[in-house]
Amino acid sequence: MLITIMVSKDMHNEQVPGEVAFWAFGTRVMVKAYADAAVRQRALAEMRMACRRYERLLSAFDPFSDVGRVNRASGRWVPVACETFDLLQASLGYCRMSQGRFDITAKPLVDLWDVHKGIVPTDEQIDQAMAHVDYRALKLQRRSGLLLARLEDPLAALDLGGTAKGWIADELCRLLEEYGVDSFIISLGGNVVARGCKPNGAPFMVGIRDPNNHERTLASLPLRDCSAVASGVTERFFEEDGCAYSHIIDLATGRPVRTDVRSVTLVGRRSSDCDGFSTTLCALGMRAGPAYVRELSCIDVAIFAGAQGEVVEVSSGAIRRIC
Repeated sequence: MLITIMVSKDMHNEQVPGEVAFWAFGTRVMVKAYADAAVRQRALAEMRMACRRYERLLSAFDPFSDVGRVNRASGRWVPVACETFDLLQASLGYCRMSQGRFDITAKPLVDLWDVHKGIVPTDEQIDQAMAHVDYRALKLQRRSGLLLARLEDPLAALDLGGTAKGWIADELCRLLEEYGVDSFIISLGGNVVARGCKPNGAPFMVGIRDPNNHERTLASLPLRDCSAVASGVTERFFEEDGCAYSHIIDLATGRPVRTDVRSVTLVGRRSSDCDGFSTTLCALGMRAGPAYVRELSCIDVAIFAGAQGEVVEVSSGAIRRIC
């Protein structure tokens, strides 16, 4: 995990934080909230139920989820829940803004380069999979009170792994705030979002791990009313004949991306924005990535860690090398 929550003792204990942790979305979900005990208990219970619902709707591995049903529909329209429809709309926006560098229909390629199987596919297999990757094949429609989705290409398939956690983190924030909880931190693996601060007025802190040396922390970031999301090539990969193959696919070649970025950490108001751009920025590299961040008003801070140990920060439109 490239982002870790920094642990420290609270100076004041007027409010004891409630903490829950459980497994969902293929990662450990952790929430620490400061609020009245009864309010906090109801909010955290509702949040856990919401996570179970999102997993049932959005998992590409569940053939009966909304995403699974769209993938199996052979081009037919499929009724989906409002949450699925909203996430699909938002995801298409990130695809368009990345000019296709990021694509939620890349599942055929992602499956082909499965890091758990560790098998290098043939050129023919890659070409066949690439022929069915095009986010423009996804169509959304509101009709007679129904929310509908379809893939025009029957062999295309959705995978929302690059946007779902950010969207879910924002939804969990909204849920907790509706219950009156206004001071909390949520961690969904590489996605962390914080609202308010600790009872002593201190901000929540997260640490960015060095992707070249996981025992080392590159930087510590204070989070208040914002999110931090990290993406990198050193967390999920496999090696074959001395070559490392990352889980991040270059959609121009159909092969794992070749980049001099080892990780990128984004800070912004919305976790969905940080999640939606993190993979693209990681693939762009140490030169083009920081330049592209300057065009993204939704990103407040970006920290790029390079293969040679260099660290570049982009903040308020300025680019500076930290080390």
